[in-house]
Amino acid sequence: IRVRRVSDLEQVSAISPLPTIGEIACLPNGRRRKKLPKRIQRQLRRFEESVDGFRTSFLLSRNNAGPRVITVTSGVSNEGKTTLATQFAMSISRSTNKRVLLVDADLRAPDVQQMFDLNSELGLCDVLRGDVSVDDAIATSWDDDLFILPAGRLKGDSPHRLVSDGSIDNLFDELREK
Repeated sequence: IRVRRVSDLEQVSAISPLPTIGEIACLPNGRRRKKLPKRIQRQLRRFEESVDGFRTSFLLSRNNAGPRVITVTSGVSNEGKTTLATQFAMSISRSTNKRVLLVDADLRAPDVQQMFDLNSELGLCDVLRGDVSVDDAIATSWDDDLFILPAGRLKGDSPHRLVSDGSIDNLFDELREK
């Protein structure tokens, strides 16, 4: 079986005409233990610093007028999408003192709610179904400038059905205004 993965900056530069503004250090394994070995602690700090460096490059390389949507995605699971998106959102929030909304759109395997220890069961699924308003689903208790919209529960719905009727576009239009 042949696996095609991007493993370094040169590979990205060879296949993409887009400029590269940063690179994120590898997230260490074993970071879920209570007491981390010093080696893992150093790797974790290197990861956090690389996200902060990327954030700085990103914010300096773009026009800062108006709200933006940043997507972190991957074709396979367990590559660190949620960890990267969470760290990136916290980094932007801390450095800019501007309101940042982290949306967990992984409707099949959501993790953001557990990462932030949120008690609410409401989330993106409930908003897209029209069961609750987005204001009711956003968790505001984490930080003054960091807000979280957890994924919520599918309740038998198909994620494709929830996002295919245009309601997700309307939701992000509404969120940009807020």
